[in-house]
Amino acid sequence: MRIKYSADNQHWAVLVVTPVMARVQQLRTSTEQIVCDSTSSCDASQSTVTLLLSATKAGALPLAVVIHDGQSTESYTCAFQLVTEAYPMCFGGNAVRLSLMCMFVRKAILHNSVG
Repeated sequence: MRIKYSADNQHWAVLVVTPVMARVQQLRTSTEQIVCDSTSSCDASQSTVTLLLSATKAGALPLAVVIHDGQSTESYTCAFQLVTEAYPMCFGGNAVRLSLMCMFVRKAILHNSVG
């Protein structure tokens, strides 16, 4: 388990990676398609739980679980920074650019606020 605070200390994230998740991170399928699923308002502090999953023939396998303070772009940025800092090669031995992950989050937030 690892914890990170944003530069301004307004956002936080907690990363949980079990030994099984660490093994899944090295699979070839972890380079192909990653599913990011978030559930919000999990407790009184309005925390968000985000699962990073690798899509395989056997179904979705977990890469990591990140608990963070909300669903803002800044909150997801803090969460994904923690993942990429703690496990820089977690996608089948490939590094992922943080900017790419955050771009998808911004699109999802914009889409959900419009629809």
